[in-house]
Parts: sequence; C-alpha cells; structure tokens
Amino acid sequence: MGLVDNMLVLQNSADAAHVATMLPHGSGTISAVNGLVSGIPDMGLYENYQANSFNGKYATDIGYIMKQLGYKTVFWYGGFSGWQNIGKFTKAQSFDEFHCADEFGDDSGNAWGCSDAALFKQIEAYMSQEKEQEKVFHVVLTTTNHPPYSIDVDGMGFPRAKVKSKLSADIASDEKTLTELGHIWYADKTMGDFVKQAQSMYSDTLFVITGDHSERFSFVKEQDTRTLSSIPCIFYGIGVQQSWFNDKSVGDHMQLAGTLAEIVGPAGFTYVSLQANMFENQDVVFNHRLYATDGKIYTQSSDTDKKITDYINNMRGVGAWRVLKGDAVK
Repeated sequence: MGLVDNMLVLQNSADAAHVATMLPHGSGTISAVNGLVSGIPDMGLYENYQANSFNGKYATDIGYIMKQLGYKTVFWYGGFSGWQNIGKFTKAQSFDEFHCADEFGDDSGNAWGCSDAALFKQIEAYMSQEKEQEKVFHVVLTTTNHPPYSIDVDGMGFPRAKVKSKLSADIASDEKTLTELGHIWYADKTMGDFVKQAQSMYSDTLFVITGDHSERFSFVKEQDTRTLSSIPCIFYGIGVQQSWFNDKSVGDHMQLAGTLAEIVGPAGFTYVSLQANMFENQDVVFNHRLYATDGKIYTQSSDTDKKITDYINNMRGVGAWRVLKGDAVK
C-alpha cells in the first residue's frame, strides 16, 4: 500500500539482513522496554518497578553489555520520563543518559509526548556534537504511531487517496482508518529520513530497526497469528550481510544484546545472555504467550511439546529468581 517504503528499501538493501520471524516481548510497550533493557523473559513482574532493578545491574542488560564494549549509552524516548518509571529504570540499568519529551518543545506533539520528527531532530543535533572517536549506543523509542493519531499526516505528504485506492476489501476505507494508516506511513517516513541523516554524519553507523508490539492494533477483519503478532527486525549498515539470516530464522528481543555484541564486539569478548544470539540458529524463541521455531509461530498451550515447555519455564524461572531475589544463589 506504500505505507512502509523506506523500511522496505532498507530491508532489501545489499547492506541489510532481517529476521523473518521476530516475536515482540509482550503485548505492550513497557514489556518491550523491560525485555530489551533487562534481557529477562516476560513473567508479568515488571522489572521497571522491582527493587532489584535499582539495586544493581542485570548482566543481561543491553546497556550493560554495550558499556563493556566501550560504548556511551543513551536512551531516547518520545514520551515523558514519568511514564512507567522509564527514566529511572533505564538510568539504573546502565544507560548513561536518558532524554525525552520533557526536554523538547514541540507544538506538534500530544498527550503522549513529542512527534517522531521532533525526537529525531534532537538526536541528530546530539549526534552532531559527538566526538570523532567516541562510540555511542543509542536506543530510540518513538511514540507517534499510537492513539490519538493527532499528527497532521496529510500536511506531511501522506498520499491518502492513493492508499485508499489500494486497500483490500477486508480493510475499512473510512477516514479514521486511513488516518491510522497515515501514522504508520509517518513513522516509516521519519525513520527513513533519520537513517539517511545519521548515515550522512557517520557512515559506519549500524542501525537495528524493530517494533515494540503489534497485536493490539489490527486493521484486517481476520488475521493469522503471524500477521497479528510478529514485528520487524532489520539490521542495516556497512558490513551487514543478507546471508546472516534466512526465511526460517527466528528471534526475540532478549537476543538483541547478544547479537549486537557478536557484530560489534572483538573476538573473544564474553557476555551473559539467557538466550543464544541470533546467529546461533536457536531452535526456539518465545515471549509471553507465543513461541517460534523453524520460521513458524505457535501459541504456548498444554499441547506444546514438553521439551519446549520445559525450556520456556526454565528460562522464566531463572529470570524470576534474578528479578525477585538478586544475583546470589543460596
């Protein structure tokens, strides 16, 4: 429909690789933040509020691993610092800096925070001040592709009539639906513009593009599990090879830290992860209710193979111990 042309260009580039079957960490944004930042399975414990998250660093934390590799770590959020304790949580877990809409003046924003364009403008300005030899790891969490869908996407160039003409029969063609689709277009546009600008400043930048969740936002009347629940995962930059992954590759948020370490870390660098990195062709990945293997997604149930169920439960058990009892085993 022409909604995500920028990301498709990146995904199909000779300098890109993508995981065909990528599971989100949960059904909401804070689940994704917890999973990415902590590297611990979703058990409904909400690491962003647990005491041990503020008493020490999780060794599986993406910020912790990147700091061991010599990177300055910066977390950017298009919303406000008080939302779900995100500012305190990320700074407690190895992020040197946290920046959000509290700091940015943006008339185009809404109750959730600033527009994606305003957020990326702040990041570009920050990057322009980075020292030449400084290594910086940025995590960027945008908010605009989300209700109340108040961005003037038509004023930004959204081809509403063209998209409407391409809608399938099972997607509503009312203006409300088109405006929501316009915000997907806007998210894609602003990300594409940012990648171009950042790459023009630092040609060796590695980009990882993924989503927090998808299953609460649906347009088609009937959807299979993949369409409803999967998210993108694109690696893009000089040196990235399309052959890294194939049509049967699977992944989840807990693997991103280890995968990045494998890409940018020196030979022999060691790190802690509850799941193998994406290069090790892991048989099973999972989230709060699904698991994926051999390029296919399944719902966890009483009928799930016992070996898979035991693996998932063991990972959750280790994660729960670490979150609730700390890093001491007695």
